[in-house]
Amino acid sequence: MKKLHDALANLAVEKQDAITAYPAKLGDGSGRVIAGAGLVYVRVADVVAIAACTSVPPVHDLEVWVGYENLQRNVLRVLGQRDALGNRQFIPGVAAHAAMHEFMGAGSLGGTDVVKVQLQQFMPLAVWPYDGLKVIVWPGVVWINGQYKLIADLNQYDKPVPKIIDFGEYAGPAANKEMYYLVGIDNTGNIQVVAGNQVDWGTLALTDIPSAPTNMLYPLAAVRRSFEQAGIVINRESSDIVDLRFPIAHKHRSEDITSGTISANRLPLFTATEPGAVPAPGTVSNKVLRDDGTWVSAGTGDMTKAVYDTDNDGVVDAAESAPWSGITGKPSTFPPDAHNHDNLYYTKSELNTSGAGGAVHWNNVTSKPSSFTPSSHTHSGSDITSSVASANSVPWSGVTGKPSTFPPDAHNHDNLYYTKSELNTSGAGGAVHWNNVTSKPSSFTPSSHTHSGSDITSSVASANSVPWSGVTGKPSTFPPDAHNHNDLYYTKYELNTVNSGAVVDWGNIGSKPASFTPSFHYHAAVDVNSGTFNPARIPNLDASKITSGTFDTARIPNLDASKITAGYFGGTTAIAARVIRTGTQTVPNNAWTAVSFSEATFDDRPSGLSAHWDGGTRLYCQVAGTYYVYGNVMFDLNANGDRMAAIRVNGGQLRVVSNIRATTSSQYTIVNVSGLIKLNVGNYIELVLNQTSGGNLNIVHDTNHPYANALGMARIA
Repeated sequence: MKKLHDALANLAVEKQDAITAYPAKLGDGSGRVIAGAGLVYVRVADVVAIAACTSVPPVHDLEVWVGYENLQRNVLRVLGQRDALGNRQFIPGVAAHAAMHEFMGAGSLGGTDVVKVQLQQFMPLAVWPYDGLKVIVWPGVVWINGQYKLIADLNQYDKPVPKIIDFGEYAGPAANKEMYYLVGIDNTGNIQVVAGNQVDWGTLALTDIPSAPTNMLYPLAAVRRSFEQAGIVINRESSDIVDLRFPIAHKHRSEDITSGTISANRLPLFTATEPGAVPAPGTVSNKVLRDDGTWVSAGTGDMTKAVYDTDNDGVVDAAESAPWSGITGKPSTFPPDAHNHDNLYYTKSELNTSGAGGAVHWNNVTSKPSSFTPSSHTHSGSDITSSVASANSVPWSGVTGKPSTFPPDAHNHDNLYYTKSELNTSGAGGAVHWNNVTSKPSSFTPSSHTHSGSDITSSVASANSVPWSGVTGKPSTFPPDAHNHNDLYYTKYELNTVNSGAVVDWGNIGSKPASFTPSFHYHAAVDVNSGTFNPARIPNLDASKITSGTFDTARIPNLDASKITAGYFGGTTAIAARVIRTGTQTVPNNAWTAVSFSEATFDDRPSGLSAHWDGGTRLYCQVAGTYYVYGNVMFDLNANGDRMAAIRVNGGQLRVVSNIRATTSSQYTIVNVSGLIKLNVGNYIELVLNQTSGGNLNIVHDTNHPYANALGMARIA
């Protein structure tokens, strides 16, 4: 490894701002490339090393860049494949030749080594400069003759590659002339090139692009070519290609319409002059299109049952006409829909109401009187020849039948006399002189006064106090008024309801049991002596919760081992196992191989759990947790290549890896590997080996090294 560091240091002799990538070649020089899962041999300045590789194919002597990434600075990694521009250092982030790597970059070399990917570069059927007067058409798929067709050539691996068009094979423009070629796809799926008209140099315009012929379905691009032009280019300074794909114009033949229904709005008007095809626009002809593709007058031809009896019930779905006698089940009478005849007749309201709109001619009014009382008018007195109903004046003597007396109009004399109310009501305004008050008594009971007891000579209506014996007619019992004694006693509600205020001393509670089941408590396992636990009720338990006793096995259901998340049940406190191989086993060259073990030296686990070792290559996890895993192996005598050992989990990822280079053919090569990993129940580990001696190599065992080939695991948390 020091040689590799020295080699890399010699290459990185100048200070720079970016991470350096170093030129290298894949393989160890003898044809070997693969050094393990995701690992390859690389040669850097004639030093062979192992590097991680996921970005290039494992081809011996393939020129690549190697280096260290920021996220894993201690892991040598293949960064990418080198191009053919030379072995100069490539420094990511340094823009000395950025134009070469930019789409349509500036300068003569602009865009010749494009790494900045633009969408247009790889759009299907893009026409793009290739070499000199050659252009390429990027692969794409089009719809032709009712099917999809791939527009591309195929390489030796039957993979699609761009088609190449060489305009050097087409007649070019004359001196001082330029022209456009139209490139497209015809109705057979072939590339089609159509030459346009030649125009004076410098006057070429988009209008000079030739029109697409009728058999060209997809115009792709117009390519400009001038007299003695050496190459076709696209960059900032010049662009010889006009992209015509957006949108891609195309046509359809009638046979291309294979599904759906054409909207009637898409069809032109019909004429009788073209009965076998869609007629040209014109006057509506009332013709219909039959399924045989011909146009016929409406009503001609035979109608199929599928048309007139769509529900297949033996009865025509609809008819243009039918005789009344042929209508079955018709009612004898038909109640009219809600309607009126207001537009024909005057309504009652219009005729009964003045100004409501009713109008009847005078001659149509019957039983009308022969004369009518006139409206407002006057007469002179001489016109009155008989008695009248009323007059403005008449002498008293002329008033006949008048009464002898007349009731007065409503009136009063309040201004002259006191009213009854004024006299009867104190303070109402009436005032009578004392002397005018007649029949008044000679003496009066004073308003406020007292009497001694001796003045009371007969029974009184009430008294402030009476002796009980003086109360007559009293009942023998008295119902109490509504009341309570809440201030003295606890109510039933207070005694029956928690936290309602009642407090009773424990000593005052009678007939209470001598013992009670507590709300939260523990049980020794022996206390559970009936029934069976429901597994759904059992949480993930730390076995330390069971502090004494032993469960009756009849009480314990079949439990998923995942329910026991920490600790264990039963005697031993260890969870560990080790297996060894007591014989040889062949390990092929450069192939990861699992060791098959022959015996277990110990397998400690809680009672009731399965063994860790499966009898072959695997140690299984029976209790989830963090495990210390270790393995060691002894390779036979051989001084060539590397020796590798790893702990593999579940047949996939290599979790712990160790690599040692063989240095002598006189001693065994021993490789040790160990580490901490987390395992879940059912996970398994294997000891896998690899070696690069160039041929098969055995792992060996002897009495001096009884545990030379071993795999072990011990749960530590």
